[in-house]
Amino acid sequence: YSEEVAKARSSQDGQQVLSKFDELSKNLTIWTGKKTEGRRGMSHVFNALMAEWSMGLEVPAWSRGIFPHGMLYDATVAEFKLLNFNEKILRING
Repeated sequence: YSEEVAKARSSQDGQQVLSKFDELSKNLTIWTGKKTEGRRGMSHVFNALMAEWSMGLEVPAWSRGIFPHGMLYDATVAEFKLLNFNEKILRING
């Protein structure tokens, strides 16, 4: 499974989608103080913010405009699509 997902990430389509979020990834690293590499790292940030938001906690000011809807959401959706990129991945992952 991991090998197939890595192939999908390194494919031309995967790289094209990933490049749309390069600037966001750099900004998230600055804003969070944690290196967020690729859509997977961005989806972890999204999930953490969603957990805080759903518990009624205040989310950071920097997240306005990218969360809950916006580029961070788009990067998370792109990651989920990548995890279902082709028939082989779907078959392995179930």
